[in-house]
Amino acid sequence: MGSRTLQNSSLSGKLVKLGIIVALSEELKSLSNQTIESGSSLKLKDDVTLFLSGAGPERAGEAATQLVEQGASALLSWGCAAGLTSELEAGSLLLPEQIQSESESVLPVDRDWHNRLYPLLSDKLHTRKDCLLERSEIIADPEEKKLLYEKSHAIAVDMESAAIAKVAHKHKLIFLAIRAIADTSNRRIPQSILNSLDTNGQVKRLSLTRQVMLHPLDWIALVQLGHQFSAAKKTLMKVATISPNNFLCQ
Repeated sequence: MGSRTLQNSSLSGKLVKLGIIVALSEELKSLSNQTIESGSSLKLKDDVTLFLSGAGPERAGEAATQLVEQGASALLSWGCAAGLTSELEAGSLLLPEQIQSESESVLPVDRDWHNRLYPLLSDKLHTRKDCLLERSEIIADPEEKKLLYEKSHAIAVDMESAAIAKVAHKHKLIFLAIRAIADTSNRRIPQSILNSLDTNGQVKRLSLTRQVMLHPLDWIALVQLGHQFSAAKKTLMKVATISPNNFLCQ
């Protein structure tokens, strides 16, 4: 992991085993240079396991359950989110205090863990702690993002964090979510890009090239989305660099 190496953590002499769930391979690169297939795990250290789940709540929940079966005592949802308010720019960092599920239930993160990590991150990066919203599908339309914000007052949305939180709460484990904004509230995701995603949410590059050739104006949106995702990935790498002791989960 180079400069992003995580340090060992312990709680009252007991080793805390951290399980990190990441949906997409490009998000995984903010934590490791190694590559793995969706649905598989990578042991970063004796007490840190990274699981590449694929996109969506079902896959994230399955990944979290497998990490629990492997002995994880803390779960971390890691990756990108979509902004629902113009207050968030690409690369903005969100360390939410709670997750609102699609059924509108509220799932809190571990307060002690949040209280340890938030001051460290907010000292180095502009960090928000407002509510994160769950949706089971990508929100591609700016108008829909606006309506979600007005209804929920959550400032960002993702597809995995609530599912991971539910597994953590079921097994009485500590849970936290770290999300960087990859597409802003005014950003529309073209249908050609959505049509190029595989079942795990990964972009099929050949399919994307064909789709965009049929809709040349989508190249502009693709480039802009690429810049925004790069900003989010850069933020995640900074978080990994400045967060000691397994993101202070101990």
